[in-house]
Amino acid sequence: MILDLTFITPQGEPLIIRVIGREVYFAKNVQGMPNLSTIDGLNLNIKTIIDEFPDLADKPVNVIKAEAVKRFKEHVRGLKTADDVIEYLYDDLVGKHKYQLIMIVKDGFRPIALETWMKSRGQ
Repeated sequence: MILDLTFITPQGEPLIIRVIGREVYFAKNVQGMPNLSTIDGLNLNIKTIIDEFPDLADKPVNVIKAEAVKRFKEHVRGLKTADDVIEYLYDDLVGKHKYQLIMIVKDGFRPIALETWMKSRGQ
């Protein structure tokens, strides 16, 4: 199963996250075919990383980014199912970082109503 979650960032930019099993890919360009990348290819915000991991505040920027990527990958690897990965991403992006989930697409062509998905989460 492939799930594409489309969010709007707090800055108003679209972000697609594709979850295939426990693998996570990100895309900023939603015009046509999105250019997918692992977390390694993202331009991470240093302030956001330090807010999440205060112990990295005194490290060089390249170390901060590398450690944040490492911690994300380790956390995702520790999750048991794709549903757990999706729950984690949703809770983190919507709950902590104020992103807005606008669409979920299953297997590339079956949109899932957000209300249905939220009910399945018990909300």
